[in-house]
Amino acid sequence: MEINNVKFNESIERAAEEQEKTNIKDDSSIPFISMKKENIILFKDSIKKVGDDYIFLFDIDDTIYKSSEKFHQNQIKSFYEAYDKLREKAIKDGKTIPPVDVALKENALYTETFFKYFDITPIQLEAFREQCDYSEFLEKDEEVRNMLLSIPFRKWAFTNGLKSRADPILEVLGLKDCFEGVICFDDDSREIIGKPKDSAFEFVEELLGIENKQKVFFFDDALINIKTGERFGWRSIHVRKEDCIIELVNDVLKDIKY
Repeated sequence: MEINNVKFNESIERAAEEQEKTNIKDDSSIPFISMKKENIILFKDSIKKVGDDYIFLFDIDDTIYKSSEKFHQNQIKSFYEAYDKLREKAIKDGKTIPPVDVALKENALYTETFFKYFDITPIQLEAFREQCDYSEFLEKDEEVRNMLLSIPFRKWAFTNGLKSRADPILEVLGLKDCFEGVICFDDDSREIIGKPKDSAFEFVEELLGIENKQKVFFFDDALINIKTGERFGWRSIHVRKEDCIIELVNDVLKDIKY
């Protein structure tokens, strides 16, 4: 397949511009705060500090909902196809780029791999990938919603997804208003901050003004993220495939004296 470089670059830029317009048109009822350092200053007066209080932090994908195999394959396929197209162009330009199976295993953050080899930002990657109608794979979950609403402490989502992904997923699940806000991946930052990097956990602590790390309950399906949380002193709960998030949260609540 021949790729016209000019048209190829223009198509990525146009797609990213359209994605950015979608992000700017923000009708969310809760804040989506991307992980870039300037946002700590930007939001310092609008977010009540956690201090010595309890706080529950939830990853989204495969944590507050379970991906079906069909949905999982759909998402992986979109990354692989995007990588192959970009690699084809790069090879034509004389660059040496490893195959997708090799490259995507190098880093826990796919976006960092794409930036390393193709110099494209997260929002450009998201725009370039095949777009997904999440309602085809997900539906409202009243049981998880009721569980989240029953937690008598502050709750934030903490995801490596962009707002353009996290927002519609939470909307389809009927869970968006269960959270005070969402800490998410930045669209266009050249400094990539995301789990499991220390910088992502430092961002959360500073943004939310966390003083007592033993009162942070962090739920995530990725063991590598859990290990960082544990190293930071957070009470980190690994959500495995066979686990029920409702049961895990209820077990935690039983142990809290309040």
